[in-house]
Amino acid sequence: MFKQAQSFFFTPHDRHPSRWRPAYGAIQLGFLAGAVGLLGRDLLILFTVDDWWLIIATELAFAIVIALGCLIHTFGYASTGLVLACIGGVGSATGFIILTGWQTAFYLWYVNLAVLILAVPLRIWFKWLIALCFIGLYCLIYMLFSEHTSIVDVPRLTVQILALSNIFGALLILGLPVVIYSSQLESQKQLATKAKLELDEKHQDLISSLNYAARMQRTILTSEEAVQDVFPGSYIFWRPQHIVGGDAYFLRRRISGKGAMFGVYDCTGHGVPGAFMTLLAERALDAGVEASRHKRQNPDRAGDILSHVDEFIRTVVNSESIESSNDGMDAFLLDFRPGEKSYYASANFKVFMQTERGFTELASDEASIGYRLETGETSPSFKTLPLDLSQAISLVIVSDGILDQKGGAKGLSLGRRRLKNLLEQSVTEDTASKVLDGDYLMRAIHKYQGDEEQRDDMTLIVLSLKG
Repeated sequence: MFKQAQSFFFTPHDRHPSRWRPAYGAIQLGFLAGAVGLLGRDLLILFTVDDWWLIIATELAFAIVIALGCLIHTFGYASTGLVLACIGGVGSATGFIILTGWQTAFYLWYVNLAVLILAVPLRIWFKWLIALCFIGLYCLIYMLFSEHTSIVDVPRLTVQILALSNIFGALLILGLPVVIYSSQLESQKQLATKAKLELDEKHQDLISSLNYAARMQRTILTSEEAVQDVFPGSYIFWRPQHIVGGDAYFLRRRISGKGAMFGVYDCTGHGVPGAFMTLLAERALDAGVEASRHKRQNPDRAGDILSHVDEFIRTVVNSESIESSNDGMDAFLLDFRPGEKSYYASANFKVFMQTERGFTELASDEASIGYRLETGETSPSFKTLPLDLSQAISLVIVSDGILDQKGGAKGLSLGRRRLKNLLEQSVTEDTASKVLDGDYLMRAIHKYQGDEEQRDDMTLIVLSLKG
């Protein structure tokens, strides 16, 4: 029974705002200390004052108001209950001053309540307003009753006891809640520190796991040495937004003879989901390359591989049994055939070819790969287009994380027009031909980005064709 009462009286209810809960127990203790002080004072009056009934009747009337405020506060209407109890306390003090005189030191209640109001978590303007009202009342009561002759004669010893007990009670009512509140705040601080340490530990574990996953994801990327072996002098920039990401690239060389199949793809999402999609995409591309190996002289091979990947993702990832899934990717695939005409297929991917005359954007199919088909839609067909690289200096392949990156004075996306300007500015005059400086280009892109957060996975590859 005692524990139930203790829990009811000292445990905040659901209605109490979260900012109020640390102070709740301290305020309840303030009410309890006030009740003990009221009882002790009334007992003293009862045994030492002849006309005690007038004082005690006044005290009991305002005690009911204070008790009602305490009850309202306990049930969750925190600020209303506290203000009502404070009004009852002011009324009790004022009545006592009128009946017994200013010398009983009940003016301390005004200062005490004003400071108590400032200590509780009300809105700053509201609690200052109430505190100023109490201080104003104190000044008014002092002007009215400082020279007032008491209505009830109180023995001198009783007056002295009341004055001392009133000072002690004021300190107790104000000091005890403040001490308890401070200890609760310290406890809350310790809990917050502990939670922060646990969160930091989990964050470090997560970062460690992502770094390990990044190393695993890098294993599916073709090594830079392998790319340089086929395209000497090339430049590769690959930066996921969150350690791992949905951009990837691959290269598969022919078993015999020169040439290779080089691809760059941008999967749905970024972070861990995007990284998982790159694993599936790499598997699908490998399967497509292997399935078309006997057609390596077929000029439509690149488009056939993208169509194979499109069917694979729609069947495996976006099957009817996984209704919530609708993932896919954009991709560029180059069927590189040195010494003869090459071919490529592009599914919504941006590629620029550099020649002595400047940069030209290659045509691309607008459709993406693998997404669900609406009723009545047919699977997209990815065209294989011829690509004469005899006059080409390089191919610049960029994912949409580069083009969509915000930056500049107005916070606008980089876009194709600005990128082409940066491409032109990044060309250096070589002894033999114009060479695109990949490092300079990426520094220019980062300069445009400025303090803007990276919005997506970023991939930029410059395939050198004059190595």
